[in-house]
Amino acid sequence: MGSEWPTCSLKEAEVQLIDCDHKTPKAQETGFPYIGIPQMKAGNIDFDAAPRLISQSDLVTWTKKAKPQTNDVILSRRCNPGESAHVSSRTGFALGQNLVILRASGERVFPPYLRWVVRSHQWWAEVSKYLNPGAIFDSLKCADIPKFKVPFPPLPEQKAIAHMLGSLDDKIDLNRKMNATLEAMAQALFKSWFVDFDPVLDNVLRKNLAKHPSPNLSQGERDLAGSSPSGRSGDEGANQDTIFNGIPEELLARAEIRRQAIANGTANEAAAQPFPSAFQKTEELGWIPEGWNYDRADDIATISIGKTPPRKESKWFSDSPENTVPWASIRNMGNCGVFINDTSEYLTKEAIETFNIKVTPKHTVILSFKLTLGRVAITQNPMATNEAIAHFINSKEGLTPDYIYCYLSCFDYSSLGSTSSIATAVNSKIIKAMPILNPDAEPLSLFSQTTAEWFNSIASHSQQLETLTKLRDTLLPKLISGELRISDAEQLTEEALA
Repeated sequence: MGSEWPTCSLKEAEVQLIDCDHKTPKAQETGFPYIGIPQMKAGNIDFDAAPRLISQSDLVTWTKKAKPQTNDVILSRRCNPGESAHVSSRTGFALGQNLVILRASGERVFPPYLRWVVRSHQWWAEVSKYLNPGAIFDSLKCADIPKFKVPFPPLPEQKAIAHMLGSLDDKIDLNRKMNATLEAMAQALFKSWFVDFDPVLDNVLRKNLAKHPSPNLSQGERDLAGSSPSGRSGDEGANQDTIFNGIPEELLARAEIRRQAIANGTANEAAAQPFPSAFQKTEELGWIPEGWNYDRADDIATISIGKTPPRKESKWFSDSPENTVPWASIRNMGNCGVFINDTSEYLTKEAIETFNIKVTPKHTVILSFKLTLGRVAITQNPMATNEAIAHFINSKEGLTPDYIYCYLSCFDYSSLGSTSSIATAVNSKIIKAMPILNPDAEPLSLFSQTTAEWFNSIASHSQQLETLTKLRDTLLPKLISGELRISDAEQLTEEALA
């Protein structure tokens, strides 16, 4: 695509290239982030993506030469050469090998504009032009990058473009953060009720308190907070031990936490009422609430597996959603959040019919089980997947997609096998035999009622996020090239968000 804006090299535009140290500091358990290529995602730095942590002394050493500043662009030279991430207001981190900093002086290039021009078609044309095929990884040379020629419109236009695209990106980020907060709330509630069994522990503790009043306990839950389930002697120890009658040893540590919650008034007694007040031992996964059970995955839902048509025949695939079926991959699941709306590839209807590929209905929970094990999402549209993904369709009454999503998200997949490479050892037979906790109907209903609004909001945010992302990605190349002016882009934005 040609440009209607004038082009010049990064060097001519006074964009400085700063190379990073070509060595790696020692990892620490706590400290400051050391950002590498895995933390560069969708033009941003993902500080939650498990970066290496380094000491303060190493931070000083590694930032003497290349110290990230707000509005810098971090550029990868190897592995995924040309990919970039911008530095927002957060600093105080170091950069890994094979990364460089691009920094605009502000005289000829508005610094926030730089983050967008390095994601343009013109930028990637320059990457292809200067790419150096390596023995293992393709790479870019530091000496070549300043030669890259890209569009630099007048400063007022740069500012307007950066503001428009930045505003869309801020809205995208806000939607992601709201979804992350809502999902964390749902997962925390699920873990409390169906993993730690807090309401059951509360019921057992309260039942024991009612059965075994004593001078030491008669003052109520406030006095209870000062005791401990172990390390006591004499009458006080005997009295206090009765509080924990019927609680398995494996759950005593959690029971102590719940005892303190009862004592300080943060335990919800009304929410605990639908739950049992005793435990039972199961062969599948140990202690669970009395009366509950575990079922095989294929007993609680219809389990199907995706399929890939022959790759050598391109007629089965499409990059357009028109008259096709979305086809999800594990990578799509890694980028989508709770709900998956769209995919990067589509299958033709002929492919679906020819190879008898399962198209899952809306609100199907899907799970990756090959290579990358344990990614979970809920489909918002009818969808097909590749063969590394299992589908949980038409689940048993009460076991809603919300519940199954939370269950699969926190499931301990190491329990499915003893091999060190469990991610490559799990197969569809193992997935179908997975134990799924099947609680009583009333706790399930209460969970669904409590979380329904959260998941509905997540779904709504996800759809808006998809609209904003497509809009940003559509406007970016047209604004950078000059094909579209700001006034036209504003009109398109209003129409898309109406």
